[in-house]
Amino acid sequence: MPDNRHENGDATATAERTDSIGDVLRQLRGERTLRQVESDTGIRNSYISRLENGVSRPGVKTLTRLATYYGVNARNLLWQAGLVKEEYLNPGYENDDVERSYRFLLDDPRLKACAKPEDPLTLEAKRFVVEIYQTFAGKQLL
Repeated sequence: MPDNRHENGDATATAERTDSIGDVLRQLRGERTLRQVESDTGIRNSYISRLENGVSRPGVKTLTRLATYYGVNARNLLWQAGLVKEEYLNPGYENDDVERSYRFLLDDPRLKACAKPEDPLTLEAKRFVVEIYQTFAGKQLL
């Protein structure tokens, strides 16, 4: 199985965005069987097969679980699937925008019934929450 590590030592799925997240997932699975992945992740092998063949589109929770299992950067995998923007891969973008966007989404009336974090979140965690909110709410905050 090829090593997908880059110079900085981070394991990523691939260096560039691909046309098919299924191709990336198939490459990451390597020689593991679908049943092995199901056994280790709890994700049904039939669903993994549909993802790899482009029949189904993965959600954030599934991609995050697979990224953890395959040992790759979850944000990069989400970007490859088209769920987050490329600039969110770069840790140097405006921190003030993240804070402002995070406060905005906490004030969204549709989220009043949701549990709010009790402990202070790191900037990276706030960024991730904002990215997911943008994807599913269809609002551009950053």
